[in-house]
Amino acid sequence: LLITIVLLLYIYCITTNFAFALTVGPAKLEFTTDPGQVLEFSLFVRNDSDYDSKYQIVVEGFTEENGERKYITNPPEASWVEAPQDIFIKAKEDKNVPIKINVPKDAPPGGHFLVLWVSTKPEGGQVAIVTRVGALVFINVSGKAIYKAYISELKAPKIAFDFPVKFSYVIKNEGNTYITPKGDIEIKNIFGRLIADLPINPRELQLLPNTSKNFEQE
Repeated sequence: LLITIVLLLYIYCITTNFAFALTVGPAKLEFTTDPGQVLEFSLFVRNDSDYDSKYQIVVEGFTEENGERKYITNPPEASWVEAPQDIFIKAKEDKNVPIKINVPKDAPPGGHFLVLWVSTKPEGGQVAIVTRVGALVFINVSGKAIYKAYISELKAPKIAFDFPVKFSYVIKNEGNTYITPKGDIEIKNIFGRLIADLPINPRELQLLPNTSKNFEQE
């Protein structure tokens, strides 16, 4: 009897994990808008499983601490979002889910950051494994935006005996909106001739307000 129960639970877990596979896109959206405007777009949601499923949209905020993304429950901007409460998608089918973001007239200028989680919706209080996939939303509200960033730390070897030579640098954003740092590391020989030109942010990563990020190049 014990072996039978364990096997049944094992099979159930495999089936449940397999059932909730889904795809959401785009993974990131960026908007520059004025206070009082309405942003309208669609999320592509595909049910990749062999089972019909019901989904829901859950809104959270996010920031970064020490280079790690942190999610914030019940951010003020969550009230800006209008999304369907129930999304039913048959197996192997997809839908474009309409989303509205109503930016208030008194919205503070600068950056606002949301993640729209598309997650499976448990039915009738049942215990279930919930799978969720998120889309990041960067909103830059016009107004008195403050752009202030600088390189707070730079590490490079004074003497290098072997290649590759690694560079490490920290960029700090003290403004009130997100930025995409751009620039180059120019390496010259003793005669002043340029021998290498490296982009500081080749992946075009965003840097959120009041955060810092460590970059590396070689």
